[in-house]
Amino acid sequence: MPTLRTMAITVEQRGEACFHWVVLQADDNPAQDVPLFHRIESSARPLRSHAEAVAAGRAVVRRLAEAEEALDRIVAGSRSMSA
Repeated sequence: MPTLRTMAITVEQRGEACFHWVVLQADDNPAQDVPLFHRIESSARPLRSHAEAVAAGRAVVRRLAEAEEALDRIVAGSRSMSA
């Protein structure tokens, strides 16, 4: 079964034409009414526009999701081989 995660992308503007993408993940705590997010990754270098930063952050989330899906397939395959 795939791992479920709540993630968000935000952009921090640290100066004129100085934008950084930030990937956030919610803590897995069902007792909370509102999820608390923490930073899991962010850009090391600034980008020139908000749109550029959003696109770059979205690409990072896509890579994280693809890596996680591949890992889930490997785990599922090893379980079926041991059954």
